[in-house]
Amino acid sequence: MVPVTNAHTHLELTCLAQSFSSNHVGLLPWLGDIARRMKQLTGDEIHTSVQQGIDALKACGTTHVCDVTALWSSVQPLQDSGLGGIVFLEVLGFNKTQGLEKLERAVTRIDQARQQNITSPMKVGLTVHSPYTCHPALLEEAAARCRAEGIPLSIHAAETRLEDTLIRRARIISFIGNNLVSRKIAGVLSRFPLKQGSVFYLDSLGVLDVRPFLVHCIHLTDKEIDRVAGAGCAVVHCPRSNDRLGCGRMPLERFISAGVDVYLGTDSLASSPSLDIHEEAEFAKNLHHGLVPDDVIDSMIHHPLP
Repeated sequence: MVPVTNAHTHLELTCLAQSFSSNHVGLLPWLGDIARRMKQLTGDEIHTSVQQGIDALKACGTTHVCDVTALWSSVQPLQDSGLGGIVFLEVLGFNKTQGLEKLERAVTRIDQARQQNITSPMKVGLTVHSPYTCHPALLEEAAARCRAEGIPLSIHAAETRLEDTLIRRARIISFIGNNLVSRKIAGVLSRFPLKQGSVFYLDSLGVLDVRPFLVHCIHLTDKEIDRVAGAGCAVVHCPRSNDRLGCGRMPLERFISAGVDVYLGTDSLASSPSLDIHEEAEFAKNLHHGLVPDDVIDSMIHHPLP
């Protein structure tokens, strides 16, 4: 059977579909709003949200999905769903000690899920949220654990121009304000080597050695794209979410020319109008018209997952 792959979702956010609008908003304000809304949900509401997302995926013919679960609540439902793919347990941590403790819990949970559902077509992996929300030691240790234990890895990278600017220029507080979250991000980013972008920063910590899924990858130089290709990493393109959050246009044609495997993902219903990967492809065709052939974009839906 030819796979129909949606390579990036957050099914826990399905119930926040009412928060979607076509108006462009910034990523950081959106993340803050989503965090506030999620804290108001009960366990039952989150479980229902995940199940509704699974049902929506099946309704549009999806056979494989990569889901990122911040609360680790979609692991069992996806393993029981009959869908193939990877469910990624997400960790982040501005503080080294707390981040490493959460990583240890995640690796333990991954091992348990593997043992309990050995016949499920749904693999279990790890997501480290992003370069700017994870202490360098967390990124480095996550890569080491994934390498040693054969755990699939993913990370949001180069999603916004702001992230790229912060990392390259190391001018932190002046860009993002002086609230508590900003100070935490500043503490992480102050460790970045000056003028080093996301890809080479992750590479310096051994993250690219694990060949992670790099999600978004909008703001990369040609040299960075070549490094992604050389490392054998796949990237995931979420054009409708990128558009809604004002992140910019991923230079898809440059990734194709470099020989990078590119998947399509819908992201969540909190930032995209549907979980239908076919609709995502149609949007991508319009977005990249004249730059990437339609049949190349259609083929991205049918990439088998590693």
